[in-house]
Amino acid sequence: MMKGPILRYVLATVLLLFGALTLFLSTSVIFDLFGVRAREGNYVLVVVWANFIASVLYVLAAGGVIAQ
Repeated sequence: MMKGPILRYVLATVLLLFGALTLFLSTSVIFDLFGVRAREGNYVLVVVWANFIASVLYVLAAGGVIAQ
């Protein structure tokens, strides 16, 4: 059985999708893409920047899991 590689690719895919979604949403709020900032209402900018940094780390982690 080749459970190891399959599990690794599933994990990398989940990390990449979650990271891409988080990256898109955080950049949309930070740079006011598509008028998202007005629709979101009140938000804490430090939390949005923390989500942005975490999303970059998610994408890098997905690359690391694939390269392993």
